[in-house]
Amino acid sequence: MTNLELTIIEKIKKELNISDEVSIIELHDKLYKERNLTHPDKVDEKLKEKAKERFSILNNLLKELKIYIDRHNLKSSSSLILFENDYEKINDRSKILRLEKDILDLK
Repeated sequence: MTNLELTIIEKIKKELNISDEVSIIELHDKLYKERNLTHPDKVDEKLKEKAKERFSILNNLLKELKIYIDRHNLKSSSSLILFENDYEKINDRSKILRLEKDILDLK
């Protein structure tokens, strides 16, 4: 990872107050959820101005993270599963479900 990539990840972790190591999937999900929670339309009138500011910051970070993901030829956060070593588990589960269906069809 380059310094720029680290900076994007560290900026997000700092903004969300995350000190633990998290995967890019988790980081994306947390950022996306937090951004949606702070949407100005979802808060009281008194908090709208702060919510607008926070929403804007989180939205910009989400855009930066998407650029980072795109730079690595990943089309969405769901495609990051390949980098979480879960691909084999998903593939195996899919085969199991297919085989279970075949067994039921034989009965």
